[in-house]
Amino acid sequence: MDADRARKVVVRRALERCGHSVCGAPTGFDALVAHPAADVVVLSLELPDLDGIEVCRRIRDHSSVPLIGLLRDSTELDRVLALRGGLDMILECPFGIAELLARVTAVTRRLGARPRTRRNLSFGSLEIDEQAREVRVGDRFVRLTHKEFDLLHLLASNPGRTVDRRKILAEVWKDHTAWMTGSRTIDTHVHSIRRKLGSCSAIRTHRGVGFRFTLS
Repeated sequence: MDADRARKVVVRRALERCGHSVCGAPTGFDALVAHPAADVVVLSLELPDLDGIEVCRRIRDHSSVPLIGLLRDSTELDRVLALRGGLDMILECPFGIAELLARVTAVTRRLGARPRTRRNLSFGSLEIDEQAREVRVGDRFVRLTHKEFDLLHLLASNPGRTVDRRKILAEVWKDHTAWMTGSRTIDTHVHSIRRKLGSCSAIRTHRGVGFRFTLS
């Protein structure tokens, strides 16, 4: 295991010991896919695929999630551009684990970890209660598994918009690589949801891309 990878393992374990659930995103594209599920984003600006500041801007365009940027050998201009790009806080590399933990605590306390918006989704006779994790069709409760509920809620939260398979796997299964294996897991879960919802189901397949919730 190289030094950089070993360092990431140490950081992950330290965050987990403090009660945080950690989801790694090895590339800028992965970070863009995964950030909607995060309460805090700790982002290295040295990414293998995208410009780190551009990733900050794209995240900030869609989210107010607290952003901590990791910079190495930065100049004042680097830091100014990073802050203008949307960072809430900068941490210079190399950094101590205790300092990272303190900054995560500070940024969540100062800015507030993004509150999860709890709301019911209602489409005709179909109601989805995120807080209670319940689904009803009229007066009938629909029993869904944990993953089925998360998948249905994700699609119903984006009505009329196709959600691609990569995003679904990242947000529901927390897996950023399964899309490359041609897994049929999503199809199996969609089939089960359709069967359980019956005539109320409105999940459409966009072949080769993803799935769309179209009920109005």
